[in-house]
Amino acid sequence: MEDSYISRRAFLKKFAILSMLSAGGVRCVPKPEYGAPPVAEPLYGVEPIVITEEPDIMVEYGVEPVPVYGVEPVELTQLYQMTYLDENGAEKTLYGSTSVPTSTRFIIYFSTTMDESSQNAVSLGDVDGNAVQFELAWLREQTTLEVTPGAELQYATQYILEVGPEAKNSLGEALQLTGSERAEFTTVES
Repeated sequence: MEDSYISRRAFLKKFAILSMLSAGGVRCVPKPEYGAPPVAEPLYGVEPIVITEEPDIMVEYGVEPVPVYGVEPVELTQLYQMTYLDENGAEKTLYGSTSVPTSTRFIIYFSTTMDESSQNAVSLGDVDGNAVQFELAWLREQTTLEVTPGAELQYATQYILEVGPEAKNSLGEALQLTGSERAEFTTVES
């Protein structure tokens, strides 16, 4: 067997690479500009790979995520937004609006199909606690709820449209509270 000499630096590099390759959850790959990583082969009975160039090494930590096949991603039940219809019928964001018409309809968008009983979680009233009567209608396969006040709202008055935490999706899962379930707004001045 012929003796071969390698420098201390080259030895340490090879030792570090082999150590990182053998450690769980850590792998070394060449930077993308040097091409694809070499195919891993068993170490026993295989000729050593001679590296003529020294590519820069990137160390990636952590275990690669394992895909789970046949499992649907979980979608949280959330309220996306609340809107109102202006005088021209255009839809506008309700949160903090200061010129909401006194005769308007409100639209509540959910992220998934809701249980019909969730309409009991909706409330509309002024900031003094006076409730406003309204009618509800589910739209778009129960992902959208239309709220129509029973009478005109008062001019220059602050109101709150809210969906309570008891709202549930069609599977019975509770609404995830994100802050979008409560919209304060003010009607137009006379």
